[in-house]
Amino acid sequence: TSALAQFEPVARELNLTQEQAQKLVDVYPKVLAGVQQQQAESWQKQTEDWAAAVKADKDIGGDKLASNLGAAQRAIDTFGTKELKEYLDGTCARSLVNAAP
Repeated sequence: TSALAQFEPVARELNLTQEQAQKLVDVYPKVLAGVQQQQAESWQKQTEDWAAAVKADKDIGGDKLASNLGAAQRAIDTFGTKELKEYLDGTCARSLVNAAP
């Protein structure tokens, strides 16, 4: 893999033994999984915070949220390209629309 190709010269430069290098190679997937989990949790929290902020906003949230989200959805349906719709489906925007009261 490219990660291994990048790691090998560094391991040689540091004069790591095969055993030492293998230990680092073995721990890498665990570290990577932890980083990915942390990123996913951070993104989830961010999207929840954004949704809460929109819902609490005095101009677009509260009692006005459903009608404002409806207007936004109609605008997307009318003027949005296929690519825009696909993009929005992959973002927190879709979860906010689905969470509307």
